[in-house]
Amino acid sequence: AQRVSSALWLTATAGGLAGAAIGAINRPTPGRVSFTSSAALWSGALTALAAHALEPSGAKRDQTAFAAGALAYNVGLVGGLVLGPVIAPSVMRARFVDLGGLFGALLVGGGYALLARDADSRATLGLAAVGGVLGLAASTWATAGMPSDHSHDQLPPVFGERREPQAVLRPLLWPARGGFLAGLSGDW
Repeated sequence: AQRVSSALWLTATAGGLAGAAIGAINRPTPGRVSFTSSAALWSGALTALAAHALEPSGAKRDQTAFAAGALAYNVGLVGGLVLGPVIAPSVMRARFVDLGGLFGALLVGGGYALLARDADSRATLGLAAVGGVLGLAASTWATAGMPSDHSHDQLPPVFGERREPQAVLRPLLWPARGGFLAGLSGDW
């Protein structure tokens, strides 16, 4: 327990320092920060709910949900960091999309739990995940016309030098015994 807690605190502190440095260089808008945190939160929460619903073994259900949620959280975080400058949402749009996801999850999952005589936890959480995804999609579509926030694009960095991101992805395909291996290679 002592080693695990030490590793958690050290990596969280390193992540916080790295985030502060990246933020000082890139100077993101509050909307981009909200979008990134929401992308991480929704990815982790909805994936954990779906993993709980899909895991047939009751003994491994919690472990599977936590592991899938942790992995999806980090994927959502990276996705939010990459897509935030492209989408450039305002804080208002990010909050409306969050409300849509929350409303969808509560409406579908909660509606099932209220209407079912003997509500199953797997079905309730699975339907909440589906409702959350539908709510996020509907509110993203409904707020697509809201203006973008590019107010911080011309701010100088607090320290360091700002570079325009230039991501290049290349598909890779290698022959292997019995088939092929596929992957992506990238430069930033």
